[in-house]
Amino acid sequence: IYFPAADTVGVVAGGTEKIRFGSNELPPQNLLVNGAMNVAQRGPVTGLGGVNGARTAIDMWLVDTDGASNEGRFSVLQNATTPVGFGNSLWVDCTTAESAVAAGDLNVIETRNEAQNLQQLDWGTAAAKDVTLSFWYRSAKTGIHCVMIYAEDSNRSMVKEFTIASANTFEYFSLTFAGDTGGTVFADDTGVGFRVGFPLVCGSTYQISADTWTANNRYATSNQQNLLDSTSGEVLITGVSLVVGGAAGDFEHEDYGTTLRKCQRYAKILTTDANQPVGYGIVVGTTRSSIVIPTP
Repeated sequence: IYFPAADTVGVVAGGTEKIRFGSNELPPQNLLVNGAMNVAQRGPVTGLGGVNGARTAIDMWLVDTDGASNEGRFSVLQNATTPVGFGNSLWVDCTTAESAVAAGDLNVIETRNEAQNLQQLDWGTAAAKDVTLSFWYRSAKTGIHCVMIYAEDSNRSMVKEFTIASANTFEYFSLTFAGDTGGTVFADDTGVGFRVGFPLVCGSTYQISADTWTANNRYATSNQQNLLDSTSGEVLITGVSLVVGGAAGDFEHEDYGTTLRKCQRYAKILTTDANQPVGYGIVVGTTRSSIVIPTP
């Protein structure tokens, strides 16, 4: 037990801070949905990288892409290769290599949250709270990788670097982002509050220095590698959590049903099989029927 700041008590176990009393809610709640990659309603999704906003196989995770010369293409599937304690991961499998990264080229795996869910952060005020992002990451490449948060209403970004020490091995990371005091207060609505993204390819147009809030949507530093330069390249991610305060704590595992209900706020796959009922209704006439399809 130690005192990291005034009016704050921290608890450390095994050399890692688990929780702080006084600086965040207890227990810390994950601001992201489906960080354990358990819900995958769409099934395997291939040919990603050419269309901005395309959804991946994993609910709540999509692709942010840009660049006229962007040639990298990849599949995103649910994978059972995971660190201990998890059952699924998000698997990026490169199918068409990005031979040379132009300034405007961009491919990012990201998730988003609604602004109305982020009011407690107080960003855009002097009381802006820090948030801690933790995750398990496996890459075919060693060296520096990046992760970012982009606050939509403020149009401001912060990038953090992390270093992969061993290729094709899951490693755990915990990174604290300082609360943004210089931006705009989150709108209390259903619009995007922020994005959390892991860049695969990031040209110089979208690069900034690490650890500082900067105007515009930026995704990486100049140290970001091209993770799509070979069809043998792959990235696996799981256990992604974003909590208020300076300590990540243990990952907040939810039962599948709870996570599914959260995901179905945004998408519900009615059926992927032939000859399955999708609703109920009535025959209106000889050429018309009226069918009701309820959604969560």
